[in-house]
Amino acid sequence: MFSRDLVTCGRVQVVPAPLVDPAVLVGATLPGSEILPMVLATIAGARRTLDVAMYTLTDAAVVDAMEAALVRGVAVRVLLDPSERPSDPSAASLRAHGVAVRLYASSGEKLHAKAAIADGEAVILGSANWTVSGFEHNHELDVAIPADSAIAAAFEQQFDSDWAASA
Repeated sequence: MFSRDLVTCGRVQVVPAPLVDPAVLVGATLPGSEILPMVLATIAGARRTLDVAMYTLTDAAVVDAMEAALVRGVAVRVLLDPSERPSDPSAASLRAHGVAVRLYASSGEKLHAKAAIADGEAVILGSANWTVSGFEHNHELDVAIPADSAIAAAFEQQFDSDWAASA
């Protein structure tokens, strides 16, 4: 990714072929477009639980995917930053479809997380907000870890704490 970024900035750089590691998937935007498919795959792969902590959530395909996850029996919880008003329509749609949505209990700080945990097994995290800008216009970097229960448990513990504090 870093070599690719240097080329994008005009530096003469050899970009090595990506190393394939099914345990850790790396995605970027500009010049890549890997993050949205990683997010949608994580949501589509959820069978029991999906917990999302997101600074800004406005992408319609992602909202639709979370609503579809609920329909297929996945317990979906979404925690959003209260200052990010562009997320309000997404939150309203999710709530209208039965998804549990809370606003992060803030004392002035932002919920700047961009992470999801599926089935206590898969994690996706990075810099991309789940917005059209985050997926298509900004230069972002995210990582998906599709099957690591220890990492997922650490993320889940923090999410559960934030969720409970935001009741």
